[in-house]
Amino acid sequence: MHLLFGMNTKTESFESECGFSLIEVVIAAGLVAGAFAALAQVFAISIATNAAARGGSAATVLAVQKMEQLRALPWSARAPGVDYLDRAGNVLAEGGASPPGAVYTRRWSVELSGDGNEIVLKVGATGGRNASKLVTIRTRQAP
Repeated sequence: MHLLFGMNTKTESFESECGFSLIEVVIAAGLVAGAFAALAQVFAISIATNAAARGGSAATVLAVQKMEQLRALPWSARAPGVDYLDRAGNVLAEGGASPPGAVYTRRWSVELSGDGNEIVLKVGATGGRNASKLVTIRTRQAP
């Protein structure tokens, strides 16, 4: 009956067929899984680094903001202090203990020179993901 329809009854060997063996597929799947695992680790590290950079940037902005507030005060009205801020940068309390909801702490100091014509302002901001920034300025009083 096979001869009637033009079919060849002779069996061909499997060696002549093209394709991948099971070993090749398992090795390729292992390589792909290893690449994805390495990529996931790099992704997690980049997220952590981004969060730390965001906290450092916020601390720097808050320190510079306080520095500008201190520079705008009259020469004799500057005094050291501390204030506590929430995540948005709103002042929750000044001095004393840290209130609930405080994320950032700003501390500043004022150092006058011997002749009283020069002042050094130092503002430090800590918070976020343990980000800490110190901003210092030395200025002279206008004559």
